[in-house]
Amino acid sequence: MTDPDISAKAEQVLADAATLPSVDEIRDLAGRAIAHGRTPDMSLDEIRALAGDAVARAEQVTDLLRRLSDLLAPAPPSGGDL
Repeated sequence: MTDPDISAKAEQVLADAATLPSVDEIRDLAGRAIAHGRTPDMSLDEIRALAGDAVARAEQVTDLLRRLSDLLAPAPPSGGDL
């Protein structure tokens, strides 16, 4: 892929990511699931572990997308003038 293709694809990925729930929304959902309590299929400990995993992974994806986005930011102009 050429640079314009990569940039366009990166912009599309970031736009798609913006439609996903935020870390705060996932944290809220996790809290509500824990507050709801156990189910016939999951213990409260399993729900807590699932909630913690969901929040941690959301934070990781957010961090990775931010880092990738930074890599694609335009490079500062070269030269001695500041």
